[in-house]
Amino acid sequence: MKSIKLKRDFALVYRRGKVYKGRYIILHVFFHPRSSQNRFGFTCSHKYRTAVSRNRMKRLLREACRSYIPAMTDGFDLILTAKYRQPLPEYHKLNQDLGLLLQQAGLTEPAADLSHSDACHVSAADA
Repeated sequence: MKSIKLKRDFALVYRRGKVYKGRYIILHVFFHPRSSQNRFGFTCSHKYRTAVSRNRMKRLLREACRSYIPAMTDGFDLILTAKYRQPLPEYHKLNQDLGLLLQQAGLTEPAADLSHSDACHVSAADA
């Protein structure tokens, strides 16, 4: 996973990128035509008082991002900002929120709903 580190790169994404807001995450997306892979930036508000809680939120965001990288379209700069929530949200809630935001941004395809698939239903006679 390639990261955004320079202040000018963050400023470019904030200035020219598109914003998607979820319950726990704010996603800034900017198409970078010269880039062959996505770059990620992770930020967290100072409303999370301690560095420990800010770093934990950024670790959770990084981990949630890793699960979506294989399915994402390349060539984008993304900044994920953690909204202030107390207590810290659980990983699966962040992951779900990120998935919805990536779909809204058009970076991933909507997940197939397998709950109604015949392959998922097992009758009592089969068991």
